Amino acid sequence: MRTRAGERRIIGGRYELGRIAGSGGSGRVYQAVDLSTGAIVAVKLLMDQHGSDVERFAREAALLERMRHEGIVHYLGHGKSEEGFPFLVMEWLDGVPLSEALDAEFGLARSIALMKRVAAALAYAHRQGVVHRDIKPSNIFLVGGRAELAKLIDFGLALGPGATERVTGTGVPVGTPAFMAPEVIQGGRGGTPASDVFSLGALFYRCLVGHPPFSGPNLMSILAKVVVSHPPPVRELKPFVPASIDRIVTRMLQKEPDDRFADAGAVLAALLEAETRLHDEVDASSSSSTSLGIDERRLISVLTSTGIDVGDEDALRTIDVFARRYMAEALSLATGHFVLAFGGAGEASDMVSRAARCALELRAVFPEARFAMVTGPGDPHRHLPDGDVIDAAAVLLGESARRGSIVLDLPSKNLLEGRFATRQEGSKSLLESFAEGEETGRVLLGRSTPFVGRKRELRMALSCFEGVVEDRVSTALIITGQTGIGKSRLREELVERMRQSPSAPQILIARADPVYGGAYDLARRLVCVATGVRPEFPAVAVQALIRARVERVIERSLVHETVVFLSELAGAPFERDHEVGIAVVRSDTQLLGDRMKIAFGRWLAAEAAAHPAVVVLEDLEHADRASIDLLEEAMRQAEQAPLFVLGLARPSIDEKLPAIFRERRRIELCLGPLPDSAVRELVQSVAYDIDGIDSDSLAERTGGNPLLVEELIRAAAAGRASGAPQSVLAMLQSRFEGLSLHERRVARLASVFGEAFTKDAIVRLAGEETLPSQIDEALQSLVRNEIIERVHVAAAPPSYRFRSSYWREAAYATFTEQDRVNAHRVAGEYLASRGGTSALELAHHFEEGRDPRAVEAYSQAAALALASGDAKSALACVDRGASIATAGPAFGRLRRIEAEAQKWAGSNERVVESAREALTMLEPGSEEWLVVLGELAAAEGKLGNPANVFVLGDALESAPHVEGKEGVRAVAAARIAMQMALAGDPAAATVLLAKNVASEDVLDPVARGYVFEARSVIAGALGRRGERVRLALHASLEFEVGGDRRNAALLGGSLGFAMNELGLYERAKVTLSRAIELADAVGAKNAITVARTQLARAQLRTGGGPGGKVLLREAIRELVEQKNGRLEGVARVYLAEALLEDGDPEAGLQVERAVKLLDVSPPMVAPALAVLARVRAGEGKVDEALELVNRAADIARTRPILWGEGMVRYSRFTILELAQRYEESRASRERAKAWLEARVEELDDPEFVEAFLAIPEHRAILDS
Repeated sequence: MRTRAGERRIIGGRYELGRIAGSGGSGRVYQAVDLSTGAIVAVKLLMDQHGSDVERFAREAALLERMRHEGIVHYLGHGKSEEGFPFLVMEWLDGVPLSEALDAEFGLARSIALMKRVAAALAYAHRQGVVHRDIKPSNIFLVGGRAELAKLIDFGLALGPGATERVTGTGVPVGTPAFMAPEVIQGGRGGTPASDVFSLGALFYRCLVGHPPFSGPNLMSILAKVVVSHPPPVRELKPFVPASIDRIVTRMLQKEPDDRFADAGAVLAALLEAETRLHDEVDASSSSSTSLGIDERRLISVLTSTGIDVGDEDALRTIDVFARRYMAEALSLATGHFVLAFGGAGEASDMVSRAARCALELRAVFPEARFAMVTGPGDPHRHLPDGDVIDAAAVLLGESARRGSIVLDLPSKNLLEGRFATRQEGSKSLLESFAEGEETGRVLLGRSTPFVGRKRELRMALSCFEGVVEDRVSTALIITGQTGIGKSRLREELVERMRQSPSAPQILIARADPVYGGAYDLARRLVCVATGVRPEFPAVAVQALIRARVERVIERSLVHETVVFLSELAGAPFERDHEVGIAVVRSDTQLLGDRMKIAFGRWLAAEAAAHPAVVVLEDLEHADRASIDLLEEAMRQAEQAPLFVLGLARPSIDEKLPAIFRERRRIELCLGPLPDSAVRELVQSVAYDIDGIDSDSLAERTGGNPLLVEELIRAAAAGRASGAPQSVLAMLQSRFEGLSLHERRVARLASVFGEAFTKDAIVRLAGEETLPSQIDEALQSLVRNEIIERVHVAAAPPSYRFRSSYWREAAYATFTEQDRVNAHRVAGEYLASRGGTSALELAHHFEEGRDPRAVEAYSQAAALALASGDAKSALACVDRGASIATAGPAFGRLRRIEAEAQKWAGSNERVVESAREALTMLEPGSEEWLVVLGELAAAEGKLGNPANVFVLGDALESAPHVEGKEGVRAVAAARIAMQMALAGDPAAATVLLAKNVASEDVLDPVARGYVFEARSVIAGALGRRGERVRLALHASLEFEVGGDRRNAALLGGSLGFAMNELGLYERAKVTLSRAIELADAVGAKNAITVARTQLARAQLRTGGGPGGKVLLREAIRELVEQKNGRLEGVARVYLAEALLEDGDPEAGLQVERAVKLLDVSPPMVAPALAVLARVRAGEGKVDEALELVNRAADIARTRPILWGEGMVRYSRFTILELAQRYEESRASRERAKAWLEARVEELDDPEFVEAFLAIPEHRAILDS
């Protein structure tokens, strides 16, 4: 085989080796040519000839030779090279290994197709008595990249009938760790079809979920997880994978071989059966809440060790004895590791003590071994820790370099202190020995805590409030501080002092929800608090309560409009209200948001004007941006009224809500740690009779955090040693496990709702078998144990909240997986049935509960976020919904919202992608379908795709007319008609508009605004400049009346364009400046760009100097980002004209780019051609200039020019004169004058006539 460079390499007398196709282990795979047939083949060559490698290689060749199946790589021959290297010849496969294909989303259909193919191949092998033993992605090859053509390759570790082999030569079990069966890892029974089934199940899981079921930071972690850990079910991570497929994967991954499918044939049969029901399968998982929360996950301690001989029978017996003595589950791994898991009933501190005693006794017997101990959540019934706990133990064991050491994680250390001696060695905590003394019994404090260490901050806050009342000026005071630092305690004291003050303000208190706070959630809570609205109230009652409140403070003419939009905000919308056009307003989420913003600001400002008002916002860092915008609007309207906004937040607020209240009067007060004197006062007040508390040490270890001080005092009072801040959760879980089973269950159910909840909610989740009185008792006990606290709300059901987010997390962490899923589903159903819950909260519950209703809820949450102008949050909701959605109307609605959000973000290409997908899933003629159609037409037009616009017009024509949707249909027709006119076919635009707008009288103001705007564009396309301006002004007025500030801003750019075409440059400046201000206020980036482009044009035409060119360049950069090619082309022509006047050669580059952009639309490109002709004439290229200007003139002769027609006509006769074609020039000049006179005749306004004739090229035509 050895050859000199350039010589042919032939082995076996017939196989010519080519390129290396792959390598690994001790061999290589070459692409080769079979010289006897000319066929391309694969040659696997063994390079290193260790005894076991040669034996396996020969076995692989023998096994492949006897197997013939379409799903197994075909054997062609084997032998030895001249140098004695064994080789194996197989069919050549074109495609990719599955390991490369899994880099992308694999999908449900492909995953099932792959599993059917591989299971069929493996079933054949099993019938032949062959076990593969190394099923993994790199050993499956996708021929042509297709899952249904997959082939099994690499039988190097396979065993045939009667063969046995436990481990490889390195002492590690055979196979790939993440895909190995538990019995293989534990050192026996590795050659059975059931072990292949487990590996195939791990592969199936990887394809469906996107990552293996078992992974970890090192080999020990992965192997331990395979043996003891249960991965999250497929449907937990991919909720809409059918339940039958989830059940198949779960069964394949069972720890005991007898609990799995017997072989791959049984897997294939189950897949084929499941496939027949995929389309009509209904999830049968129960929503019953009778037993919700009874099962629980609890803290488990894991002790891992290395350095003990797993082959020593005496050592195994010793470990088994200690495991039984200390009630642990013992597992040995073939890698030389032991894992002992401790669980059971009782408090966590007792369990950790058992684990520590066991570790100390094992160290005495095995002094050369190394140990690590970790405490975390797991399944107490089977003593199985969670995967994260195993990872932590594996990492910690890796850090335990010294023989005989027992390394502790922080929770274990804190739970052991006081009963065991520990010490620090660098960053590691080491368990040393038993300590003297026993912990005392658990003590309940039940004493009220004094207000300590915050008197200075209280004086400052009160002074701020008094200034607001005296000066009658709206102000925001933001109190920031870390979790548990005492913000709420300060707020309680401050609120009480304000209530007792002479001004006796009205105080509204609301808390931002960190989990469920969707768009407008905080503002909705404030409205409900002010009006006494409860979630269970019917819409009519909510509307009545809001009206009663509003009528007290707002003038009569504005009451109804305010009530309508505050009711919309409160989740109790009016079904129909023609007076404010609520139906059409709802069809435009941005407009709806603007109207709610105005109504909320008007109401709260009026409240403050009538009597000093205080708005208290707890957990402000979790507030939604939409609500903040509403509050800022209220402060703006109440600028001269005593409105005091008090916000309490973590220091991260400026990262989460940048510039919050910066435009208003904002004062900041940052709470630091309690001074040592305050900690001492706190200890002396509530822990004066508790021994062993060092207040100075307590202050140091807690960083002066009052929450941690209190928790550590409670721990000390209960006889537990104090812990560090990083272990608070474990400490709280330890306290949690000291509660009764029923109390733990109630707290666990409460945690589903976040930090705040009601008794009614717990009753619903607990089910009928649990009496309300039993829940009352548990809640009262939890209050006494200072885990939750009562929230007093007048005339409302009993409400509670966890004393800290830590407590909520501790309770939530004890859910079993299935209970957690069912609890969220039932919670979602309960909240949806009572009303008044934010869409985002419902979406979260339904998604966690694997309920398809999550998609619709995310759609609603996205729409609300978009209405608030928060496109980023809207897109985040769309992404969450899309990740769990299947094709259908709900998915279509998500894509519709995504298209609108992308429009206002200025991404036209993304608009087209989202809108096209949405149309395929929405009902033609429906409101949402019509809205998407209009969005798509506008985006296609901006991208320069006129042909697509006319296709959309045909789609509208063929769509059925739906009663009650006349306004939305008129808007869609108007938007398509505008693009048709801009594409050069005003006649088709006029016909489309006439067919779809029956009567303007039945339309609301916004719909009329769209229709007038379309007619304005059509007039411009027909060359009727004066009519275009008048219609645009009319449209702008309609948008203003309808409260649609976004479209008013966008139309401002179009109106400025029309004014520039008439020469009304000064009026255009005013109009465009106002449009920019409006667009900036509502966050309409694309509208700002349009207006800037025209403002720059007006400035340049009135001697604006270099500022106009700078503004144009900024606009062009933004238009490039937005992919608005049409307007980008126009802007470049404007810039080229200005550069041409300056004699700047860049003019040619700019206008050349403009011609390329506008060439798809002849009415748009003609002026660009004329300017390019002038550039070429200036360069002395008269013939080329003449050709360009003649092309522009031909366009003008055959159809109306949308803009710059005077430039086209002026350029032609001047360039003809340069070409010394004087007669043609004279005739062209006369035609230009006749055209100008005709246009003037059409203008019936003297101001328009004067401005039009003053346009430079028009004046030049007249003067020539």
